Amino acid sequence: MATAGVGMDKAASLADMDVDTALLQSVWESKVATEKVLFDPLLAATKGSVSDMITVDDQTPSGLPVGKAVINVTPKNKGARKVTCAFLQALDDGGRYGTDTLIAYEEERRMKHVSGYANDWKHEVPLDTYGINYRELSPYNIYKATKTDLARWYGENEGYFLRSAIIEGRSPNLASSPISAYQPLNPNCYVLSIADASQPSRYSDDDGGNDMEDELGDVVNTATYTSMHNTVPRILAMTKFARINRYTNPLSLPNGPGYLYFVSPAEMLLLRDASQSNSFGYQWLSGAAIQNSADLVPGLKFVVGEAYVVEDPRCPTITLTGQASSDYTISVGYMKHGRTDDRATGTTALTHLDVNYLLGEGAVLYYEAEAPHYEKQLDEYGQYENVAYIGACGYCRTDWNVDTNNDSTPTIQHEGSMLVLSQRA
Repeated sequence: MATAGVGMDKAASLADMDVDTALLQSVWESKVATEKVLFDPLLAATKGSVSDMITVDDQTPSGLPVGKAVINVTPKNKGARKVTCAFLQALDDGGRYGTDTLIAYEEERRMKHVSGYANDWKHEVPLDTYGINYRELSPYNIYKATKTDLARWYGENEGYFLRSAIIEGRSPNLASSPISAYQPLNPNCYVLSIADASQPSRYSDDDGGNDMEDELGDVVNTATYTSMHNTVPRILAMTKFARINRYTNPLSLPNGPGYLYFVSPAEMLLLRDASQSNSFGYQWLSGAAIQNSADLVPGLKFVVGEAYVVEDPRCPTITLTGQASSDYTISVGYMKHGRTDDRATGTTALTHLDVNYLLGEGAVLYYEAEAPHYEKQLDEYGQYENVAYIGACGYCRTDWNVDTNNDSTPTIQHEGSMLVLSQRA
C-alpha cells in the first residue's frame, strides 16, 4: 500500500478504485442559449422613424405619407390579395402666356398606380410533450425557447423580404403561387467610378425580361474594378445623381432631410481607413470630415452630405455573368436565416459585386394580410406538439405603373431607392 507521509496512507486514485467513466459525475448548465448571428440595421432603421402606416379604403385611393421609406398600405379588407394606390401625375405642360388662347391647349390628366400584394409565410418546429426525449431534453429548457426562436427567425425573414423587395421588386413569397409575381431588378442602378452620363439606363422588366440586367452588365464591364469603391467624393456624387437624375426625394431624418445609405462591411472598412485617399477617415484626420451622428439612426457610422451611411453586415451580393453586348445573368445572394448565407464569397473582377443600396422616400410598400401568430398541431396522443409561426404579408418596391394616353405598354416608374454596385474586395 502506498504511503504519502509518515504513518499516513494515500487515498487511492479513481482508476485504482475501478471507477468506470459512466460513474463519473457531470454537471451541465440547465439552459441552452440560441446563437445570435448578425444584427440587422435595415430593420432597426426602417421600423423606426422612416416607416409609416396609412389606411387604404376599399374604394377611396389614399396618398402616401411623405418622408418615409417603408409605407404600410394594409387595407381594411384584409381578405384582398392585392391593394392598389392611385396618384394623379403632376401637370407638366408649359402653360400659355400673354394673348395666347387656352382653347385646344388643355392638358389631359394622367394617372399612375402602384400595387402591393400579400402571400403566406410559415415555419414550424417539432416538440415532444412527454416520453424519453422530453425527459432527456427538458432540463435544457429548449421547449420554452421555441416561440422566442421562431420570433427571431421571423425577424431574419423580414429582413430578407425587405432587401429582396428593394433589389428584386418583391419579397420571395410573392413569387410563389398563387401570387406568382415577377421579381424585376431595381431599375435604378449606379456603378461606382462611372461618370453620370454613362450610368445604366432604366428598364422596367416587370414582364419577366432581362433588359435591366443586360444594361447593368454592359456598364459594369466598362468600369475599372479597382476604382469601384466608396469614397467621400463618390458618395457625394452618388447622392446628387439620385436626387437630380433619378428624382429620389430624401427622407425626413432626425437631423434633417437625407438618404439612408447601407454599405457592405468591406466598403465601410475602406471608408474608415485613414490611409485611403478620400476616405471618411482620411478627411476626418484632415479636419474636413462632415458630421459624425451615431445616435441619430440605429447602426449609423457617419454622415456624408445627405447620405446617412450605415454598415449592413447582411449586405447582399450580385454575381454577374455574361459578355458585353450580349445577354447577362444576375444572381443575387442574401444572408437569410441563421447561418444560411447565399452571398458570393469570390472577388473576381467585374463579376462579384456588393450591392450597397440607397433608400429615399416611398421606397417600399408593406401589406400585412394576416398578423404573425402561433399555431399548434398535436399527434400520437398528444406526445408530439409541433409549433408553427404563420402569417401573410408582402414587401413590394414602389414601381408606379404610369399610364399615358394611347399607351398600351405603360412605363414603370420607381424613384424611392437605388442600388450602388461596388467591387467585392
